Amino acid sequence: ESKDVEVEAKAAVSRRHRSLESANGGVLCPDKVSSCPAGTSCSGLSSNIFGCCPTPNATLCDAAVCCPSGYLCGKVPLTAPHYNVCVKA
Repeated sequence: ESKDVEVEAKAAVSRRHRSLESANGGVLCPDKVSSCPAGTSCSGLSSNIFGCCPTPNATLCDAAVCCPSGYLCGKVPLTAPHYNVCVKA
């Protein structure tokens, strides 16, 4: 019974979050729980971790780099542990 209550509580929070985002013009992420402010973009670092980029249609490469539309995530040097540059697509 407690699992049913937990599932319903999560669904209610998700519904509330979606309605708040649409009311504020924000961007709802694909997980339907996370969101970003209006005028930004939501991009996935993995299947269940999302982050916000400061421009629309951008791609979040890692926790610190967002590449605008038309660019790909890159590493300089190629052996760098994280994406650190944007490369023209």
